[in-house]
Amino acid sequence: MKAKLYPVSSETEVSEAITAAREALNSHETIVIPTDTVYGIACDAFSHEGVAKLLSDKGRSRTMPPPVMIFDQASLSGVADEIPDEVYELGRKFWPGALTVILYSYPSLNWDLGDTQGTVAVRVPNDEFALKLLTEHGPLAVSSANKTGQQAAVNAQQAADQLGENVSLIVDAGDRPASAGSTKESTAASDSKSQAPDTDAPGSEDTETADSVAESAPAAETTKDTPPKRRKVPEVMTHRHRLCLQQSWTAPAPRLWWCVRALFP
Repeated sequence: MKAKLYPVSSETEVSEAITAAREALNSHETIVIPTDTVYGIACDAFSHEGVAKLLSDKGRSRTMPPPVMIFDQASLSGVADEIPDEVYELGRKFWPGALTVILYSYPSLNWDLGDTQGTVAVRVPNDEFALKLLTEHGPLAVSSANKTGQQAAVNAQQAADQLGENVSLIVDAGDRPASAGSTKESTAASDSKSQAPDTDAPGSEDTETADSVAESAPAAETTKDTPPKRRKVPEVMTHRHRLCLQQSWTAPAPRLWWCVRALFP
């Protein structure tokens, strides 16, 4: 196996893993890290070579761009543009955690995540190691640690079995919560021209609270052939949002995935 395994059961091991991970990321390499849902394959979000390698490692085309993980809500404005108040409200309630928002990416950013149509899927993971790495390194492009169409890895061994010959290192933080049920790569609801998050995200959100937020934001109308476009209209009309709920009825109990899509007429 090409990848080196880094356990993180002590502060010393965490420090060593962070240092090694940052060196790999700065060298445009891909790595496997734990998240609060499954293990993820990650690269520097601003490394064109790294993103291309991530997609290649998974056996994926540019039409399925990876989401971006950030370390807190305050950094959202650094990667996304035209952020509605409702997104901040949801972020305060559900971040860090299994909430993914899709917004227009900040236009001046020098990154290439794939065929995103100018959008970016963003999440703040609820995992100690992931947050520490994000804080010290910056935004990461992260997708579930598996070959496309295969089972998402919920422990380091599963990640090594699928990606051990592709990535430079694997951080081993034990089994992930998704191991409670069978977990396959999932895609949040999307139209054909917008980016969709591709990492599994078992939810623990208060559904009643999230529903109340969703009801305050009417759904936008879109067509399959026309991508979302910015339009200069009064601010109250500019942002239309849809809260999409997906349920995965896997043992031992249903798991919920939430995503918020910013849809623009």
